[in-house]
Amino acid sequence: MGIMRAGRRLPKWARTVVGVVAVWDVVWKGLALWQAAKRRQPVWFVALLILNTAGILPIAYLVMMKRRDRADDQEAWDRQYSQ
Repeated sequence: MGIMRAGRRLPKWARTVVGVVAVWDVVWKGLALWQAAKRRQPVWFVALLILNTAGILPIAYLVMMKRRDRADDQEAWDRQYSQ
């Protein structure tokens, strides 16, 4: 109950910021968890699930995986057309 009262004492702008950051984190975390599960990467899945980083870790994971996919695509392209 004490936490509820503390939340009501926050200014409206602060409650709005907290709400926006929470939604931001949930969206990015959801995307990253989905990708980690799809790629069968349990270590990343657990790390993303447990650590609360306001979206920073999920975004970093998604960026790293996108770069890895691009590199893999480039290698496949090179192998196919270099023969």
